[in-house]
Amino acid sequence: MQVERVEQSRRRWLPAAGIVASLGLGIWVGWTFANVGGFVEQIALWVGVLMAGFGGGRLFRRSLQSRRNRQR
Repeated sequence: MQVERVEQSRRRWLPAAGIVASLGLGIWVGWTFANVGGFVEQIALWVGVLMAGFGGGRLFRRSLQSRRNRQR
């Protein structure tokens, strides 16, 4: 019995787009609000933005995997 192979598109870089966007947003927000609050507030803000970016990348990757599984 021969199994037909389905070619999958290479979209491995797409989850990384969320991480890159979060880094850019974190840098922009940190630079914009540098005079508001102290050093601790800036660190907390950057950590929050980075965590949101990593979480968004994971969610996006899971949605791509579930879409591929439905197409099979």
